[in-house]
Amino acid sequence: MLVIGAGVVGLSVALRLCEFGHRVIILASPQERQASNAAVGILSMKGMRPTDPWFALKWSEQRLLLGRVCQLEAFAGRVLPKILGVGELVEDVQHYRYLRRRVFRNELSGCFLTSLSGKGGLQAMFSYPGDFWVPPEGYLGLLEFVLRRHGCQIIRAHVQSVSTSP
Repeated sequence: MLVIGAGVVGLSVALRLCEFGHRVIILASPQERQASNAAVGILSMKGMRPTDPWFALKWSEQRLLLGRVCQLEAFAGRVLPKILGVGELVEDVQHYRYLRRRVFRNELSGCFLTSLSGKGGLQAMFSYPGDFWVPPEGYLGLLEFVLRRHGCQIIRAHVQSVSTSP
């Protein structure tokens, strides 16, 4: 099987194919590994309300992803730095009022104001204790390591075109 792209999605698909017994080759850009914007927010419940139609699905997927990260760490014998509980620093009074209004209307699940100070300007932090964060580059590196242990080949090259004809 050929997987084109070595971002979070491409590497995750490749790993799943390897787990099902397929021989996988990944074709990737020669650039250093980097996460695309496609994965931004995948680990966060920020902005989700329990009444949102996708809330339950995102919550269960988030829990599964944390378990998957731990499973990959155990397989690789490596541990990624993780931040359990994510915080958001308030930028200014308008941002504070906006977040505070959403938090106290229960529009942000599991979020609470952890600190507020007026000395030397507004300093506030809203916390999302149910969220977690791993550095995307570290996660990609972990996936690549596990894929290589599964015998997957990663080719980093500039590609002009791909033909599916035999």
